[in-house]
Amino acid sequence: MNEQPKSGSDTLSNTSSIALKNVYSKVRNTTRLLIEQSLFPDLNRQLKETLDANESLKEEVSTLKRQHEKWRMELALNRLTTKNEHLQYSKEEPRFLFLKSFLAEADAPLPIFLHIPKTAGTSFGQMVAANVGRENLLELYDKPRPSQDELKRILQERERDLSMIIGHIPFSYGVHRHVKRPVLLITLLREPLDRLLSLYFYLQRQAHAQEMGREIIERRLDIVEFIKLTKERHLDNGHVRFLCSTDIRGLPCSAESLEEAKDNLANRIGLVALTENYEMLVKTMEYAFGWKRAAEERYNASTDRMKVQEMDSATASILREVNQYDCELFEFAKNLVASRILPHQVQH
Repeated sequence: MNEQPKSGSDTLSNTSSIALKNVYSKVRNTTRLLIEQSLFPDLNRQLKETLDANESLKEEVSTLKRQHEKWRMELALNRLTTKNEHLQYSKEEPRFLFLKSFLAEADAPLPIFLHIPKTAGTSFGQMVAANVGRENLLELYDKPRPSQDELKRILQERERDLSMIIGHIPFSYGVHRHVKRPVLLITLLREPLDRLLSLYFYLQRQAHAQEMGREIIERRLDIVEFIKLTKERHLDNGHVRFLCSTDIRGLPCSAESLEEAKDNLANRIGLVALTENYEMLVKTMEYAFGWKRAAEERYNASTDRMKVQEMDSATASILREVNQYDCELFEFAKNLVASRILPHQVQH
């Protein structure tokens, strides 16, 4: 079988490896020379000259390592197949980056995490803070959120020094519209029934601070009654409401909202992950950003609650019916994630 010709990136990578070996050989020879010359009376002068030579060699090693890392990254990106065009710039709006273009971007793009409640986003936020420092974050969790004018002023003052923006910020809030740098939007989605169960029990644990949590306890609402109440108050289909382009607070969720959310996931949100495969998001951030994983701890997690598998079929059916758009969006997101080859999954 004929061998495939090596690509330019492979040749550069091999060349850099050979160069590194040559440099390390020089270091060994220099060290040996130091030992031999220590027998001469003018030890201090010889030692200084040898140390100076070693410093020069260290700089040469560092330069070669940087070149090798650049070539390795280029090789990985070149191996991404052409069918994964979504890893590049959004065709519709080039300022929305996807991972391939994000890694190649020289103008310090700004990641923005759209944190949908009860999707393990708090755990992810702890990883973000541990790696970039809270002083380099803009956290938008408090309500009421800043007005558009206030947000614009905040970003004008802080954008240059920001490493990331995180918070319960729906796509329709439009924080990206006030950012001058290209942006990488990131979000997590969770299996809808599991998210609703988690929300139901979380609100009760936080009844001292959550009005709906107090209402659940005072009225002794079961999960079905709680879900019907969310529909009455236009709080159903939380994923779709969070990711669609139109602000539908206080309005019914619709098929049009679902299509907007799908469009944003496919064409504007550059990194989509699932709570059920949270480890994939962690590995991607380690690879793409060079981050270290935080301590293995889940924040705001309910451990002593009903599981989806324990729910009777009638209850599950009602939850799916009330949140039908979320269920459809989650299936869309699963297929989208499965179709995307992320950089950390490329074979080197």
